[in-house]
Amino acid sequence: MNNPLTVILGYATLLDEGPTLSPQERKAVEAIINEARRMKATLESLSRISRRQNDQFDTISVSELLADMEQLHRSEFLNRSIDFRMNIAPACRASGAMPSSLRQAVLHCLQFAI
Repeated sequence: MNNPLTVILGYATLLDEGPTLSPQERKAVEAIINEARRMKATLESLSRISRRQNDQFDTISVSELLADMEQLHRSEFLNRSIDFRMNIAPACRASGAMPSSLRQAVLHCLQFAI
C-alpha cells in the first residue's frame, strides 16, 4: 500500500506546485496531500502494531503504543463525534511488558470507552 500511496503523494505534490491552479483546485490538491499523509501515518502505525510478537516480556514505549492506537481509531472517534485527547506525561518512559497483551488490553479499553 505504501507504493501506490507514494505515487499519489508524488503526483499531488507536483500538481500543488503548478502555477495555474485555481484556489478551489489548490484546495482539492492540498486535501489529497493531507489525506495521503494521514494514510501513510496510519500504515506506519499498523505496521508497528502488527509486528510479530513473541509474547515474551519486552520493553515497549507506552506513549508510542497509545499514539498508534489513537491514530488507528481516529476516524471512528470523528464519526462518533468523540473528542479524544491524549495527555502523556513527558516522563513516561518505556516499560517492561508483554507487547501484544498490552496492545490488546488498550484496544479493549478503547472499544469499551467508544
